[in-house]
Amino acid sequence: MSTKFFISFVAFCVVAIGDSYNTTLHLYKRQYVFLKKYKEGLFLINKPSSSITLSLFTFLL
Repeated sequence: MSTKFFISFVAFCVVAIGDSYNTTLHLYKRQYVFLKKYKEGLFLINKPSSSITLSLFTFLL
């Protein structure tokens, strides 16, 4: 696997999880808690627009 593919895959996952957090109904408490903790972790590591920045970075590679 190449490094570019790995970075692209990670960027896709970050965007997909971010989109699913904002668009899906939280019918199951477990899903809501998992996604909430995941987004909090991303917020602490990166700035709030990390998914957009990461996607643009991957596109420029």
